[in-house]
Amino acid sequence: MPIARGILYLASCVPVDIIACNSRIGAMPVVTTIKNTLKGFSDQKAVAIRRRARDTTVTTTDVRKTTNAIFLIFDNVQHFHKQRDLRIGRENNMIIGIAATYIQLEVDASACDLLDKRRRIAMNLRKDVSVDQILGLIDQNHLKIVGRLQWIQALVNNIQELSIYKEDVAIRYRTRAAKLQLPIRKSEIHPLATSGKNEALISGLKDGMIDFLDQMGQGEGDYDFRLWFGGGDGMSFNNMLILKKYLQTHKDVFHRFEMMQTVLQAWHTMWTDLSRLFGTHWGDSLDNNPATIAWSAKKIGRAAPANLKKVDYYPTAQLLSLLHDAQMLDAWR
Repeated sequence: MPIARGILYLASCVPVDIIACNSRIGAMPVVTTIKNTLKGFSDQKAVAIRRRARDTTVTTTDVRKTTNAIFLIFDNVQHFHKQRDLRIGRENNMIIGIAATYIQLEVDASACDLLDKRRRIAMNLRKDVSVDQILGLIDQNHLKIVGRLQWIQALVNNIQELSIYKEDVAIRYRTRAAKLQLPIRKSEIHPLATSGKNEALISGLKDGMIDFLDQMGQGEGDYDFRLWFGGGDGMSFNNMLILKKYLQTHKDVFHRFEMMQTVLQAWHTMWTDLSRLFGTHWGDSLDNNPATIAWSAKKIGRAAPANLKKVDYYPTAQLLSLLHDAQMLDAWR
């Protein structure tokens, strides 16, 4: 942003008493004052993050023992630094780093028990898992209820005479189709200081994770002996698993990242599934096949995604939802 706008923005973050004091002498706060004030805010936030990340208090809510667990979500960030005057020592370069966010996740206290996890792994129950057992875990009745509501929702959303039933359908989604609902509770979110490491490199990911853990008060020889959760996109998830594999022979629990429970984020799974659908069913734009997504997209003037293997989520999700409702309306007709 321009310098003037930047100073005004920073000035808006300064406490009122500082601005009032400077206003009495007829001057705005100088940049140094604003920087020092913001640095003080940052230091206070860092202390609060360390205190909350080390909070292992167990509370009882509705006969459930819960605790605040560490949930660390991170991803790579990059910025292309273009030099105005190119010369030796001043070349264009890509600045790469890792940005992370710490979330105070309220979970069942037993979910953070590392000893219980070791016991369950030693039982080796995975060897007895079969396809029939996995299929048996799927709630078929719940799928049927959701499927029926989707068919009805396509009607009430697109036929004006049936719009009076929208609220009834919404109520049934929240009651009959509801399952495993979590209590509505706002989670505390704390952005962490970014790291200059590259998560694509396992060594860089390790250094970055140690840096983030240190910001949360978890360090070598001084850490909470319990599980904490780390998540990201597909590459982050895969590299976390590789990191644990490489360091599994280390003697210390902290060094081998045994307490890190990897979590693949649901939004990335949905994005991957959406890309899979478009990559499989898009078809040839020149082929006059109404069963393909390309045929329907061409009819309504939608352009093909630039990369079918990694589509833009929101426009393609909206297109797929639109075609889904249109096919159901055609079936109703």
